[in-house]
This record gives sequence, structure tokens and C-alpha cells, in this order.
Amino acid sequence: MPTLGDLVTSMLTPPQFALVSGDPANFDPQRSKWLCLTDPCSCEKDISTTDLGSLYNFTRAPSLVDRFLRGVGSGRKPGDLQDDALQGHGHELMEAAASTAHDPRTAAPNGLQNGGFTHAVIATRPTLVPAGHGNPRVDDETRPKNAAVHIYLRVNR
Repeated sequence: MPTLGDLVTSMLTPPQFALVSGDPANFDPQRSKWLCLTDPCSCEKDISTTDLGSLYNFTRAPSLVDRFLRGVGSGRKPGDLQDDALQGHGHELMEAAASTAHDPRTAAPNGLQNGGFTHAVIATRPTLVPAGHGNPRVDDETRPKNAAVHIYLRVNR
């Protein structure tokens, strides 16, 4: 049995969840037991008059739209939101070079004026060092594999 402050994930839409949980169709801070934190229309609501708000001093429900859940730590409190970030990193580049031997019998630039033999670089191209983890999956965000669900917060008994 869920208790006050519990989060429940569900594949049900907010109207479906309200129907099966016995809640009103629209969130009512006095009568609704649950608040959907992933519905843009109902998240960030004032919950100060709910049981959760009045007993534990929660004033606003956080929006969890497009957010991953993370355990409390590093001085953060339940409900604190954190922006996305990508740890700084770099990639080593190597150059692949083509060269030709200097031959004193040929004209410049491939012949050396003093008659010695050496190599001259005639072309370079940047080459990525393979990481060995397959082809990268590139998108406009950094994320792990995931499945979309609605997240409901128990606000009243």
C-alpha cells in the first residue's frame, strides 16, 4: 500500500489513473490522493494544503517531465531539481601521413640540395582513434536507454 510521499510509475494517462485510483478527474489539493508529476498541465502545482505539504512542509510539486530520478545525496533534498550536464572529456587524434623519399637525382621539392636521403610529408589527414565500443549513437541529448512512464506522487492519505 503506497504511503504519503511515495512515487508510483504507471503506463496509465492521468485521466485513466484518476479513474482507477478514485481521484477526481482534475487535481484537487483536498480530495486527490495522487498528483501526476509528468503531466505538463498538473506538475509544479501548489501542494502546501495537501497532507504531504502540511505535514512535511512541501509547497510545490516538482515537474518530472523529461527527467530521470536520482537518489538523494551531496546535500540535495527530495524534490530538488538538477540541470543536465556532460562531464568534460576529450578525444585523442592521430595523423596518418604519406611521405616520399628525397632523391638527389630529382628536382625540388623531393630532391635534397645536399644529396642526402630523407622523407618529406606530402599529405596528412586526421584520423580518430577507435574506442572499440561500436558506432556512436548521436542525438541532441545525452541519455541512457529508457522507457517513458508517468510518475505519480502520493499527496493525501
